[in-house]
Amino acid sequence: MLREQARLALEECLRTGEALLTQAEIVDNSGGHNDWIYLCAKWKERTIAELRLVYDGDEMPDEFDAVTFTIERSSPRFTFPTRIRTLERGLLELRDLVERLPLAIEPEVTRRDIPDIPSRDSRSPYGTRPTAELVTEPEDHFLEHTD
Repeated sequence: MLREQARLALEECLRTGEALLTQAEIVDNSGGHNDWIYLCAKWKERTIAELRLVYDGDEMPDEFDAVTFTIERSSPRFTFPTRIRTLERGLLELRDLVERLPLAIEPEVTRRDIPDIPSRDSRSPYGTRPTAELVTEPEDHFLEHTD
């Protein structure tokens, strides 16, 4: 995913989460805890799905899931305060991710314009020879015997 697309997707998740936080004030005064908790769970699912697209193969979606995990209490009314705090933590995490996007996602132009740099690492001349055979070899810059 391109950096700008990723930024827009995460900012949309932020806006939706912030709207939920605003609605939490209404819920606290008028009831409807169960409905708000459901909407919050859907927001979390969509946000994790976006994070999976942005951070393909990275642990970021799982970290976000852990940060926003809430244990259900005996009723939605008692779960609600905890869910608000985890929503706030999730929003902080998303804000940080948006700020760090330039470090996390390489611009598409850079990928096309810069050729790959060959590795300076040399392969060991010993390959996959068994340890029993290697211990009899003299040390060099590829092989070191330790006690």
